Amino acid sequence: MPTKTVTNKAVASIPFIRAAHKLRQPAFQFSTAGVLGATVQDFGPFDIPSGGFLRSILLEVSGAGGVAGAGVLAGDAPWNIIKSVELADVNGQAMVYPNTDGYKLMVHNRFGGFRYAGIPDLAPDAAIASVTAPVFYLRIPVEIDSTDGYGSLPNLNAAEPYRVRISLNTAANVFSTAPTTAPAVTVKAWAEDWSLPAAVDGMGNPQETTPPDMNTTQYLSTFIKPINQGQNTIQFTRTGNLLRGFTCIARTAAGVRDTAGYPDDMTITWDRYQLFKESKAVRRLIMAENAGQYGYPLPVGVFHYGFTEDGAAPGNEKRNLWLPTLQPTSIIFEGTFGASLAGGTLEIMTNDVAASGGR
Repeated sequence: MPTKTVTNKAVASIPFIRAAHKLRQPAFQFSTAGVLGATVQDFGPFDIPSGGFLRSILLEVSGAGGVAGAGVLAGDAPWNIIKSVELADVNGQAMVYPNTDGYKLMVHNRFGGFRYAGIPDLAPDAAIASVTAPVFYLRIPVEIDSTDGYGSLPNLNAAEPYRVRISLNTAANVFSTAPTTAPAVTVKAWAEDWSLPAAVDGMGNPQETTPPDMNTTQYLSTFIKPINQGQNTIQFTRTGNLLRGFTCIARTAAGVRDTAGYPDDMTITWDRYQLFKESKAVRRLIMAENAGQYGYPLPVGVFHYGFTEDGAAPGNEKRNLWLPTLQPTSIIFEGTFGASLAGGTLEIMTNDVAASGGR
């Protein structure tokens, strides 16, 4: 009688996203010494408590005790209450560069896809129009894809912490017309992590204990170029990683964000390939489409170019369209800028990724 051969099939590991759990804990808190005043106030560095795999740091910024009088918020307020925010990794390397202010962080939050409903203006308890008691919420992002934990980073050793520094702005920069009394400001932060899964679950099934391609790291940074009325050619300077997206903020000579003077013939080339040649209206249409933000006013002077629209929403993208760059890669912006931007600047915010598993 023939013997029956029994083949033991390998048991697939439970995915990290199913084995881990979302955690949130207080990270730090500070308040201004009195009200926003004539000088920048620096705080930190603050050590981020260990908790598993770091996903993000949630900030709550709130003001209190102001007296409005004739006070008027400036164009980037209240977001620019944060003059500078820096997140450094366990080796002291910047991940979110200190040239990121609160307004830029808001733009990253809105178009980066780091959370499903990513319009900070519409947060339930936000009070972004208040002169006397503004409130807003922003995340310092670490994780890239919340559907599998991609980009979340090991945060398991309290002796090797991630660190945050924050500077708060002057009253003169936050208000275009000074209030009778500027508010005092408090910043609270929470660390958001994935837990560290056990190697096996309670039934003895193996589990993944790290996110995919662990140590994949994203970076947020900005470089600024002067612009003049007429044709401008601008060299993109942040190359060497995978480019997830970039955002242009056009400002007048007075520093005011401006849409009207942005080129209607903006052409962006990547080495010998032309990626985009389009009007500003088309670009803003694409921004709204890709972020799922039809019906919501787009910020003035802001033009986002994302490489995330590959069949899923930003933050859940399949990572097919990220733009590979090397140090010699040439990315060129060319366009005809209008009179309103004569003597102005173009702030180019970059979101790039060093992928530990390659593409």
